[in-house]
Amino acid sequence: MKGFNWIDELSPQVRDSILRCARPRTVADSKILYQSGDRVTEVFQIVSGAIRKCILTEDGQEVLLYVYGPGDIVADAPVTDDEPSPSH
Repeated sequence: MKGFNWIDELSPQVRDSILRCARPRTVADSKILYQSGDRVTEVFQIVSGAIRKCILTEDGQEVLLYVYGPGDIVADAPVTDDEPSPSH
């Protein structure tokens, strides 16, 4: 499954407006960006490295759903739909 970068699909004016609000961040390898049920308030675009999207089973085992890579947008649905995150 190939990631999707919807920011690149916007008009130049809208894209530039969004990117002016962007702030580069470096995230540690073990950092959890958000967990199931969290109210997500940020959208992440990966510049380098990768982010894993996982869920926890009822018995506490982690299941990998997806690996996001450079250019991918992460956490956009929970931000835009104002609902808690379904996975972490």
